[in-house]
Amino acid sequence: GALLVGAGAWLLVDRALRPIDDIIRAAVRIGPDALGKRLPVPKTGDEIERLSEALNGMFRSLEANFQGMRRFIADAAHEIRTPLGILLGETDVALGTASSDEGYRRVLESNREDILRLSGLVERLLFLSHADAGQWCWEMRPIGLKPLLAELAEKARLLAGTKDVVVSLAVER
Repeated sequence: GALLVGAGAWLLVDRALRPIDDIIRAAVRIGPDALGKRLPVPKTGDEIERLSEALNGMFRSLEANFQGMRRFIADAAHEIRTPLGILLGETDVALGTASSDEGYRRVLESNREDILRLSGLVERLLFLSHADAGQWCWEMRPIGLKPLLAELAEKARLLAGTKDVVVSLAVER
């Protein structure tokens, strides 16, 4: 009799917890790349049904927010990219013309550096937008640290020059 009661209790508990198990399995499949998926909503009329509906509402809201952020990043990057390209082109043309005024040249070179820095920021924003949308494949490859460190040291020298700070780079082989 005890075995029959135990087996019956086990079957009842298993049947009662099956909707929760289905919800857990569905929730595990929902991630940044699958925000459109939803939890199953068991028609039980109890807390499990209400919890599933509430979680699905939260997932809808999160999906809409993520899509809005992706659109904003992509739109902002595209809107910034065009005027930066024009500014960079005009600055390059102005730098290419002969000018004896050294101050004029320094201002244009400073503008060019700032434009290049902002262009890099825009490219990173576009990269993040494409990566979030799943449109980008990661390519793992070795990089040379010497050129990267040299570029960083040069940027640090430019920033330090106005403050009488000396930046040096020593690379051991």
